[in-house]
Amino acid sequence: MTEQNDFDSTTSSAGEVEVANETRGLPRRTVLAGAAWAVPAIIVATAAPAAAASLTPTLTFTNGPFATDACSLITPTLQATTDGTTPAVGELITVTPPEGFTWSDGSTSSRTFTTDGSGQVTLDGLQAVYYDDTFTLTATSTGATASTSITVDANGTAHQYNATSLTYLDHPSIPTGSVAVGGGFFLTPTGTLMLNDGTVVANNVDNAIGDFESGTTYVTYVDSTGAHQYNATSLTYLDHPSIPTGSVAVGGGFFLTPTGTLMLNDGTIVANNVDNAIGTFESGTTYVTYVDSTGAHQYNATSLTYLDHPSIPTGSVAVGGGFFLTPTGTLMLNDGTVVANNVDNAIGTFESGTTYVTYVDSTGAHQYNATSLTYLDHPSIPTGSVAVGGGFFLTPTGTLMLNNGTIVANNVDTAIGDFESGFTYVTYTTTGC
Repeated sequence: MTEQNDFDSTTSSAGEVEVANETRGLPRRTVLAGAAWAVPAIIVATAAPAAAASLTPTLTFTNGPFATDACSLITPTLQATTDGTTPAVGELITVTPPEGFTWSDGSTSSRTFTTDGSGQVTLDGLQAVYYDDTFTLTATSTGATASTSITVDANGTAHQYNATSLTYLDHPSIPTGSVAVGGGFFLTPTGTLMLNDGTVVANNVDNAIGDFESGTTYVTYVDSTGAHQYNATSLTYLDHPSIPTGSVAVGGGFFLTPTGTLMLNDGTIVANNVDNAIGTFESGTTYVTYVDSTGAHQYNATSLTYLDHPSIPTGSVAVGGGFFLTPTGTLMLNDGTVVANNVDNAIGTFESGTTYVTYVDSTGAHQYNATSLTYLDHPSIPTGSVAVGGGFFLTPTGTLMLNNGTIVANNVDTAIGDFESGFTYVTYTTTGC
């Protein structure tokens, strides 16, 4: 006789355990219910790591946004993490400078840096542009991107240097791209004529020439309505209705019309068929030197007299102070004195009873004093430079220099210098750092 177990069981086709004697164990429904709850418990347990995987790398600028002066160096610092908090040590970060910004070696391309033990990297040697604007600096790492703004304050690109007092004066109100026209006046790229303090003299200006003389600051100019003069000392305007539209101011209150007529601002016709002219006010006298189809001449508007210069060849150019540059490159005084040959450029003036000219020839830069009949060489000035007045020169590489070799500024675009009342100064505009 076979002994019978307390629990006999068989297996169903579904693989479930059937309990033969439900009176002494768990009911079948209880076992199945327990199995049903066991499966979700496994699912919940395996889903937990997904929450940790959602923590992503981060990259931030810790000291931005930035406000800096033109051409200054900035030192942004970046913080990289693996999950928002843990420093990403040894992470590669690629930084892209804004357009116009440069690294210390002059390059402008993107660079890759490696984070330190704190997950940080500091960018040394990033130089800002020379003009006003706001820029965006960007950086990328594995799975993260950062950006910050850089606001550049150029303090203007227009300046004055006083070689007597050795001082600089910035003109922040003058827009980038303006041109110095003398006397502390500038002509902007949009045709606005401005004084160095930001005063708007006129709009739609075609050309202008300014001057300091005997304590007075003034500018003569031509705009869309005609010819005018503005006196910045008395704050007064003077219209010149007799001057045709399209004329060019040549200094001293004289204008050269589109048809080649040289006129004084009161409408006086000085000469016709004029090729070039340069006028000035000096010590109470208003005069103009010019070249027309008959040769070289001077007109004194104070004494109403003419002076012919028969020794000056036809086709010469008046360069100021009674000097002329001939078509063959000979620099001559109006009395026929040959100052130099192979001259590239020159600018002359009368000042306090002295007549002189600064010029550049094939041997370098020089000055000739026609009053004392003496020469002065300027060996520090590179060959190929341009005399801009007042003993200043602009080199081929854009360096503005005084005749004694003093470097005034680099990346200079335009400049005009002068001697006046015992002061030597130059106004200029820059185009870079």
